Amino acid sequence: MSADIDWLRERHPEWKNLSSIVAIDSQRLIGDTTTQETRYFISSSQAPASLILAAVRLHWGIENQLHWVLDMSFGEDQSRIRKDNAPANVAIIRHAALNMIRQIPKKRMSVKRMRKAAGWDDLLLTEILAQVF
Repeated sequence: MSADIDWLRERHPEWKNLSSIVAIDSQRLIGDTTTQETRYFISSSQAPASLILAAVRLHWGIENQLHWVLDMSFGEDQSRIRKDNAPANVAIIRHAALNMIRQIPKKRMSVKRMRKAAGWDDLLLTEILAQVF
């Protein structure tokens, strides 16, 4: 992490709160294959490097978990919706549906199964929708 970024502020005066740049080296081992990658971030924070690393890990942990649930429960990666605003609109609907399903008092059902069951059972669907309205 470096806060010595006057050169970057000069190049990008529109980034008003820019305080630091961060480089994170990561190594991933899957089976016998090791891959290495350096990711770069700009930040408005001057927190210690250890806190910035924790924040990046937390962000990507949440992002990966959300993406996995949307893909496994809603088949998001298989979607053929590509035109105009449709992908963004459908993503909003998926997120809203996921949030509604997650608000149901814990039933012993996966998100995918709960979604399917709500399509068959009007009482369950009403219970899911009642959490929001």
